[in-house]
Amino acid sequence: MAKNQKVTPTPAANTSNLVISQSPLFLETAAEYDSPRITKRFDEFIALKMANPIALFGNAKTDKPNTSGTPMAQEIPGIRHAHLTHDISVFYTLSGSNPRVLRLYAILSHDEAGMGQPPNTRIQKSMTKRMSNQNFPI
Repeated sequence: MAKNQKVTPTPAANTSNLVISQSPLFLETAAEYDSPRITKRFDEFIALKMANPIALFGNAKTDKPNTSGTPMAQEIPGIRHAHLTHDISVFYTLSGSNPRVLRLYAILSHDEAGMGQPPNTRIQKSMTKRMSNQNFPI
């Protein structure tokens, strides 16, 4: 995904009444992962969410809420991450009903999110602060 490239869903394909909103942090981090493999998986993620916003991407092990008690889960209600690869995830929330709003926060590796092995609470808190301070156009 090129820097500042916004996701523009095809209206005819959007049967779920889903609105996609991207934070500046999402645009910045997506540009860092501009590769055919990541772009393809991200496009599959968006297509699935447009068809059925509550459907899990991949399976329950790869599209899940952030663990309760972590800084992200405490500061950003409903934050989830879906694996695009084994190490790279898209962080998002889904809210509302008519329309549903998919807010894209960031694309990060486990280490960048502070969720690597071992987990790094300092990095988690720092990234949580960045994410919670994002503005969404919708």
